[in-house]
Amino acid sequence: MSDTASWLVVLFALLAIEIFTGTYYLLMLSVGAIAAALCALAGLELMIQIIVGSVVGLTAVILFHRIRMRQRAGQVHSSSNPDVVLDIGQEVRVAGWKHGHARVEYRGSQWDAIPESEGDDQTGALVIKAIRGSTLVLGRAGSTN
Repeated sequence: MSDTASWLVVLFALLAIEIFTGTYYLLMLSVGAIAAALCALAGLELMIQIIVGSVVGLTAVILFHRIRMRQRAGQVHSSSNPDVVLDIGQEVRVAGWKHGHARVEYRGSQWDAIPESEGDDQTGALVIKAIRGSTLVLGRAGSTN
């Protein structure tokens, strides 16, 4: 089997595995397999094919990872996203705190609550900033921590 055919087998194997796993990183590695196949088609020796395929594949993975992390940096986690959790922004009344925790009445039942930050452990009206499991994270109305 020629080197080009071998790289195409590697390419299709990576694509098949990617279909089952759903990771885009294998697609980036398949770009490296394409580069190696092109080197083989150009008649370059096997070591150069491997080096070019590795460099192109790893570069694609690193670039994809950086782009993905940059996109995620601007996103709000779903537990504190008011578009996902409609309870965020709702007001609850806190009667008192005990060891950094409180029990509050919300939607007809008792909920555990924790302060968003150290200065938010005050009594009275607080706003739901996030929900972690079955615990409300409470903060002051105007704070954006």
